[in-house]
Amino acid sequence: MPVALGVVGHCDIIARQILDCVKTKTKEREDRSWADQVWEEAKADFQKIYKNDFASDRHPIHPARMVNEYIKFINSEEGQEYILNPCGGDILEWCRVYHRFLMDDAGSFPSRFFHGTKFGCIGSQLGALTGVWAATGRPILHVDGDGSFCENFSEIITYAKLGIPIILLISDNSKYEMIASRVRAAGEPEEIVDIANAIRPAGGGRFKYSALAEVVGGYGEEVERVEDIVPALKRAAASGKISVISVHTEAAQEVISPITASFYTAIE
Repeated sequence: MPVALGVVGHCDIIARQILDCVKTKTKEREDRSWADQVWEEAKADFQKIYKNDFASDRHPIHPARMVNEYIKFINSEEGQEYILNPCGGDILEWCRVYHRFLMDDAGSFPSRFFHGTKFGCIGSQLGALTGVWAATGRPILHVDGDGSFCENFSEIITYAKLGIPIILLISDNSKYEMIASRVRAAGEPEEIVDIANAIRPAGGGRFKYSALAEVVGGYGEEVERVEDIVPALKRAAASGKISVISVHTEAAQEVISPITASFYTAIE
């Protein structure tokens, strides 16, 4: 008869234990045709957007191109020890699904990638990183949007107190872009979009997030060109300090991730 059983524990650990139990009671599935078909279709879909988005030469920098560049760092000799931890709104959606097509080793936690979605995605990972480091002892590349980063950037003090080796890579488009894109999609002009969604100084320009590194004696850079992203990350890694690298990215409807765009259809 069916049994409903409540289990208290970390979902990842519990799922692995259940899987280990299932393996003792059933044979390994031999027919992978359906799974292989889904994977091939996913790869084909990715190739359709790669040239337009992940290889884009737009200026300011396309957020997907920023993802492509920082994964080049993760794949490099200097970045191979780093655990990738994405957070944010739309910048997260450009990474959360597509990173596996770009990374040489797209393993899940605790190997190369960690994202605690169960705790939310706006600002939550800045606090979770202390636990990731405690569990692995590995350096961390944390990627965030400026809006999400502003939620909990005081965690940089915690990293300094504990000596956590971390690079904070910020996609700075001066917007809560996941929200702003929804307002644009409703037909509102940019001045209306900006009322509640702009993140910029009253006098104009951009906030210099890299300057926050100075507070903890760390390393910081502002990056405006695609070709400077990987070298900046390598300099940050070589510094051995807590680093804040702020990349100036574009805010526009044309650079919204397909996943974020799909939210509009889901709520209509």
